[in-house]
Amino acid sequence: MPVASANRPVVLAAVIMAAVFVCYCRVLWAGWIWDDDFYVWNNPTLRSLAGLRDIWLVPKATPQYYPLVHTSYWLEYRLWGDAPAGYHLVNLLLHAGSCLLLWRLLAALAVPGGWLAGLLAAIHPVEVESVAWVTERKNTLSMLLALAALNAWQQFRFSTDASRHRWRWYGVSIACFLAALLAKTVTITLVGVLPLLTWWKTGRLTRRDLALTAPFLLAGLPLAIGTVLLEKYHVGASGTEWQLAGAERLLVAGRAIWFYFSKLLWPEPLIFFYRRWVLDVTSPAQWAFPLAGLAVLAGLFLLRGRIGRGPFTVAACFCGCLFPALGFFDVYPFKFSFVADHFQYHASAAILAGVAATVTVLWQRLPRWRVSLQVATAAACCLLAAQTMRQTGAYHDLETLGRDTLAKNPDAWAMRDILGPYLTTTGRAGEAEAVYQPVLAGTAAAPPWPHDQAQLFYNLARAVEAQGRFAEAEGFYRQAISRDPEYPKPRNNLAKLLADTGRRRESVVAYRALLNLPLTAADQSRYAFNLGTVLAELGDWQAAEQTLQWGLQRNPQSAAIHEWLGIVATQQNQKEAAIGWFRRGVAVADEPAVRQRIAAHLRRLEQSHPRSQ
Repeated sequence: MPVASANRPVVLAAVIMAAVFVCYCRVLWAGWIWDDDFYVWNNPTLRSLAGLRDIWLVPKATPQYYPLVHTSYWLEYRLWGDAPAGYHLVNLLLHAGSCLLLWRLLAALAVPGGWLAGLLAAIHPVEVESVAWVTERKNTLSMLLALAALNAWQQFRFSTDASRHRWRWYGVSIACFLAALLAKTVTITLVGVLPLLTWWKTGRLTRRDLALTAPFLLAGLPLAIGTVLLEKYHVGASGTEWQLAGAERLLVAGRAIWFYFSKLLWPEPLIFFYRRWVLDVTSPAQWAFPLAGLAVLAGLFLLRGRIGRGPFTVAACFCGCLFPALGFFDVYPFKFSFVADHFQYHASAAILAGVAATVTVLWQRLPRWRVSLQVATAAACCLLAAQTMRQTGAYHDLETLGRDTLAKNPDAWAMRDILGPYLTTTGRAGEAEAVYQPVLAGTAAAPPWPHDQAQLFYNLARAVEAQGRFAEAEGFYRQAISRDPEYPKPRNNLAKLLADTGRRRESVVAYRALLNLPLTAADQSRYAFNLGTVLAELGDWQAAEQTLQWGLQRNPQSAAIHEWLGIVATQQNQKEAAIGWFRRGVAVADEPAVRQRIAAHLRRLEQSHPRSQ
């Protein structure tokens, strides 16, 4: 073999790797965005060895039970803490690895244009959301493992090696599949991809073929069911926002398939939050989407004798890999939109492979147009890469992403409630208020559900209060309460505002109304503490003590409540009791500043009451 030919795979692999890094290098200087706090920098399970145990053994310890993903975060936290650059770099490497594995899989399956498919996956802008968002490690990691499973399956099922060693590849395939499930359970769709590939290669499916896929199904089904239940009862995908009739779910599925397909062909605009479709089961236009999808699948299957089995296989793999995100299972993001770019990270490989194969076949069958077609393909790749580089910039930080989203979709009310609080907490309350003005003016959509309307007014009130406009803030808090009377946050902030502006007796009434709501024990303790401090400021020591002790029963580890019980006891000249409260407060305090503050109370009291020592 000539040296040039021997080195060619290395050169081609280097081109794909270089393409990934050129297109995504900007994310190495990017920060954190939405949900990255829950997954990484504010995730308590990453801090200790006990946290690693919880990642695997306590499904609700992390936002989603994807233990391999959180283990990767845990390991990285040992290396670079909460600095985002390292996490972004790992995502880039995982994505590059997936592009290489896609190329090698297609080459092993003798699919024309395998390398071009890998390049398209590397540079296509629809992949940006998965690669540039640290939270979507579950996509990049599970994709790499799923493709590893497919490569091993190919070696087992289609290899000409008749020896027993071939079964090792079967074991490797199952092991990689299990790992992919532990990174993201949507990879259970591989159970459908395996027989599709077998049918495409051999033209038939035997009982043995189906039996070989049975272990994959048996391994994946329990984890997939667990994910569905956790999404509903732990993540929160339940309530009126997710109550869709069966016909409405069919409309979502049909339209989503065409949406994702169109974004692969024309990736503009790409938006973090797309508009949530208004579903109408009486609309013939909306039924056209699912009916057209079924017609295309049926047509490709019926024409397999003339055009080959490849087109149907591509379409079926694409739809099958999308199935978990088509609306038949409730996922939390459906509250904001029925579609998202990261939902099609796995499925897009099928269409990109089909496009690359089609282009390559055209090069071969139209030799007179080969150069023109190759130039057009190169130009298209350059445009895709440029769009990817531009889209990557939108993920630089939360503010950049928020403003990019609202510029493209002013009706993205969810992004207003992400960007607004961020601006308020970073000292730009005036800018935060401006984020909500289009909704108040009626030029942008308001949240359709009462709780989200309450959330919007609550965040607006916080921005206005931060600017010292207390009367306006009070009005917005009251609007939030009127839209969702059982939402505790605006009630708590209103009560605090009343206390801070000297209306403590009104604040007491507001806190007592708040404590009558159905609350968690943690919230009961927190709000009882707030009420107890207001009562203490009013000099009602007995009521303050009773309220604080009630709150302590709900959270015995609250150092703040111990501290204030000590203060109340001191004011009632109960020095022995006060010293006891302060000592227990020092013992349970887990923050150095709090521990030092309570210890200072204790020292002063002990110095004035030496017999307590």
